[in-house]
Amino acid sequence: GSTENSSRKPPPDQDFNPRRIERYLTLAWENGANPVIVLTKSDLCDDTESNTDEVESIAIGTQVHRTSSVTGDGLPELHTYLRNYATVALLGSSGL
Repeated sequence: GSTENSSRKPPPDQDFNPRRIERYLTLAWENGANPVIVLTKSDLCDDTESNTDEVESIAIGTQVHRTSSVTGDGLPELHTYLRNYATVALLGSSGL
C-alpha cells in the first residue's frame, strides 16, 4: 500500500554523489589517511558499472570496491584492510 511506498528508502544509486566522494577523499588525504572507496548495496543498484567508472575517474590511484552484504560480492576483498592493529574509519551516507 501507500504506507509501504512512503517508508521505503531510495535505492543507493539514487543517493550516489561523486562530489561528496571527492570531499571525503580530500578530507582523508589532507589528514594523512589512505582512502579506499566501498560502493555498497550493489545488488540494489541499477547501474553499478557506470557508478564505479565515474568514481574511478575522480579517485585516481584509490582502490574502489563494489559490495553486497546480500550476495556477498566484494566482501572478501575488504578483509585485506581489516588487519590486526589497523585503524579503519568509515564515512558515508547513513541508513541507505
